[in-house]
Amino acid sequence: MKYLLFLTPFFLFNSSKNDPMDRFAEIEILPGHLETYLAFLNEEAKASLEKEDGVLCIHPTVKGNHVRMLEVEAAYQAHFLHYKNAKTDRIKSLV
Repeated sequence: MKYLLFLTPFFLFNSSKNDPMDRFAEIEILPGHLETYLAFLNEEAKASLEKEDGVLCIHPTVKGNHVRMLEVEAAYQAHFLHYKNAKTDRIKSLV
């Protein structure tokens, strides 16, 4: 199964309220749920880039049952909270 991977160069930003913001998450997926979680992640990333003006890039990497994700937004938004709460039944830990 293939998944979209969004690669966009990113830079260090000043931390003002209206400046771009980066979020980094480390997610451990429960055994047996990786494939369905990655399908969800692929859909969510594609939809975010297409429909949310503030999302500049989403860059996930996968190693075993561990997903690391970088999201860069144009400014602070509540998008990540929606994502975080959407699939808690498949996630073992989220940092």
